[in-house]
Amino acid sequence: MKHQIKIAGVLLASVLLSGCFSWSNPFSNPFSSASKEPSKADKGTAEVVGFVEPQTKEPTGLTRIWKESVASSPSKHHQHPDQIVVAEADIFVGTFQGRVVRLNRENGRVLWEVEAGDHVTGGVAVEGSRVFAGTKSGEMVALARDTGKELWRSELSAPVVSAPEAGNGKVLFLTLDSRTYALNSEDGKRLWTHSTPPETLVIMGGATPTIDGRVAYVGYSSGDVFALSLENGVPLWVANLSVSGGGRSELDRLQDVSARVVTSREGDASATKRVYAVNHQGRAVALQPRDGSKIWEHKLSAIRRPWLAGSQLFFSDMDGYVVALDAGNGLEMWRTRVSDGLLTAPVVVGSKVLVADNRGRLMTLEETTGRVVGMDRGDAILADPVVVDKSVFLWTNEGNLLRYDF
Repeated sequence: MKHQIKIAGVLLASVLLSGCFSWSNPFSNPFSSASKEPSKADKGTAEVVGFVEPQTKEPTGLTRIWKESVASSPSKHHQHPDQIVVAEADIFVGTFQGRVVRLNRENGRVLWEVEAGDHVTGGVAVEGSRVFAGTKSGEMVALARDTGKELWRSELSAPVVSAPEAGNGKVLFLTLDSRTYALNSEDGKRLWTHSTPPETLVIMGGATPTIDGRVAYVGYSSGDVFALSLENGVPLWVANLSVSGGGRSELDRLQDVSARVVTSREGDASATKRVYAVNHQGRAVALQPRDGSKIWEHKLSAIRRPWLAGSQLFFSDMDGYVVALDAGNGLEMWRTRVSDGLLTAPVVVGSKVLVADNRGRLMTLEETTGRVVGMDRGDAILADPVVVDKSVFLWTNEGNLLRYDF
């Protein structure tokens, strides 16, 4: 019998294809990075053995503007989708209970709430007057942005495992059977699909496709990153991030590209300059957008998308470290261990790097040194923070949506 390992965002579970489920504790870190243990000098606030929580008496300095409860907490071994969307005056969020909610960005007031069906997986996307959400039962649903009215529902080959990405009249997303779908955002009709052979051991919770101009960048459980024509899904190139040799356990041999691909541009020019990707098993890379050739690589394991800020590229790795690389050459600038749990993706707020974890820590680090300069405590946060203007939005696993200003 084939087995699959499911990590819905940051949640580990063994999924037997017969339909039986065996779950592990979602608040422990089951992962082991392929990289060697850094030296004491590289570890920032951590000791060589074990974890020492960063010591700071200062808060993050964020000012809470509002807090709104929009869902109940999932059952013990589950989590809410890890992507929320802030679009103009609105915030959209999908819940584990199968609802999509629209809130006012300024005051947090719920404007509408509708049932999408089964558990919303991955998150939501917005384009123009439509909101999109995928479900565990293998459907993509489009809702009217103003009212929440269902516009269309498209049946798929397998459960949706990524948040959708909407742009240029298309909705792109991944399903459990290693298939990328492109649907017409107006009527839900299938435009094209692209797939790779399914792996027997995968991380469920695939990377959201990245639309950049006429190209879609997609990461798969095989360790492949594909550049696909947005028009017809034809592959333009493929780069493989797999690391040979494996490790001590099945988890150590996972090659999934579960973190969203990030692209950069040269100033205000329209051409993409770099494509950045990272896999679960120890390889972060910068690629040429024209052919996928490698510019640099760095030994690093992550399942959350990196954050590009100027010449720096920030990662949350699998061992609780926030890592800063030089985006130009891939050299490590600093590395600080901030958690003994699972981290969200990092974001930059002002001159600081903000990251949260499933232990209820919310932390800020100096952008240039990695020193932890502030910490707040609260609910477990498993969703990636969203920064818009001078505000940061947090979605907790207790079902609370919060806005902070900085």
